[in-house]
Amino acid sequence: MFKNRSISSIVKEKVLIVNPKIKKLYKDQYSITEIAERMGVSTHKIKSALKATGITYFEKRKRKFQVKSKGKIEISLRNSVIKSLSDKNLSQKEIAIILGVSIPTVNQTLKRK
Repeated sequence: MFKNRSISSIVKEKVLIVNPKIKKLYKDQYSITEIAERMGVSTHKIKSALKATGITYFEKRKRKFQVKSKGKIEISLRNSVIKSLSDKNLSQKEIAIILGVSIPTVNQTLKRK
């Protein structure tokens, strides 16, 4: 059963199963995907850990913190912010970090100036 696995990976998996933080996050309305991202493991392992704590029904949940859609208003606002930061002599990399977008996005926006 554990032939080709390291001892540390087996121990990590067993510790994950008994981790009370997983159950708390689930009870706090976090989705299984969000919990998996926070813990750095797969959704399957989170489901297994929840089953081990007695939770067997997994309701479909929306993400607790939704990623904002990129509607036309948001994009136009973002573009104007990119242009104003560029006018203040910030580099494209700095602008990308501040706004949480990629450097090519900043570059393309500035080319359309």
